[in-house]
Amino acid sequence: MNSSLSSPASDLSCSEQEAWRWVMQHHKGSKVLLDQDEAFLDWLAANPQHPHLYAKAETVWYMTAIPAHSLAQKDVALLGLIKKTHRVANQGRRFRYASFALASAASILLMLWVGLSGNPENWLDDWQANYLTENKLYEVSLSDGSHLTLDADTALVAYVDAQQRRLKLLRGAVWLRVKSNPNLPFIVETHQGEVRVLGTDFEVRQEGEQIRVTLAQGKVSVQGYAEHQAAITLHPGQQTLLKHRMASLPYNVDVEAVKSWQMGWLSFYQVPLKEVIKRLSPYYPGRILLLNQSLAERQVSGTFPSQNPQAALEALQAVLGFQKQEFLGHLMVLH
Repeated sequence: MNSSLSSPASDLSCSEQEAWRWVMQHHKGSKVLLDQDEAFLDWLAANPQHPHLYAKAETVWYMTAIPAHSLAQKDVALLGLIKKTHRVANQGRRFRYASFALASAASILLMLWVGLSGNPENWLDDWQANYLTENKLYEVSLSDGSHLTLDADTALVAYVDAQQRRLKLLRGAVWLRVKSNPNLPFIVETHQGEVRVLGTDFEVRQEGEQIRVTLAQGKVSVQGYAEHQAAITLHPGQQTLLKHRMASLPYNVDVEAVKSWQMGWLSFYQVPLKEVIKRLSPYYPGRILLLNQSLAERQVSGTFPSQNPQAALEALQAVLGFQKQEFLGHLMVLH
């Protein structure tokens, strides 16, 4: 744990210092369960500001004390707090009020974590981007006549002028309809390699550490950043996967299925549920957590409405029979 977290700053108010003390006590392996700690519940109930101060301290803890790559750990920890606070206390009036205060703290924490902080690992992308989407598609017309369709949760930087036509994909996916200009190629940069075109209709999608490039019309050259990696050429109806800074050999795909997200649909054929949820998540205004590993591997085929993720989840639930629980419209838990 960072030393700066173990000793709250001296200019904090007494109540803020008390909030930090409770956060640190609960994260230092306290054997008393959060919702059974009578002293903590009494403190929460003593002042309407205490739940808010505790939630703020918890948010800072999750964002700094746990490594950024352990996002799943933070989600599960947050879920644990929220689930605990939604238990009904039947131990007398004092404890019912304390439980209400604890539930308030969890609600505030959820709003801070999902609504304000977002994903900390995306902050740098968001800061660099000049085009950024949340849970909806976004259409962009560039000055050269090219047109972009950004998928939900996408961040990119575009530089288009008389000297260059260059786009850097930081996160998410973009479908490009590039205006032909034989004298000035359009270049799409990713962390794995780049795509170079003169005029065409294609998609570039980031999926974790890999990049998928799909071509609908025209011709594109895809170059991985690995040493001695030769560029490959895609023809209409083909896709390549950029991974380990190398481009795979082209293979045929159903382009209409790939581009269906632009019409508000997501199409899948024999895909694990975890991949379906990963594609659906950017359209949900919060987080979707899939807690059952065997459920995550179940195969799914179908077409689902991307702009109505709740309806898509209900359709999946009817077929697969999982349970789902939603908290405050910002956290959906599947198990």
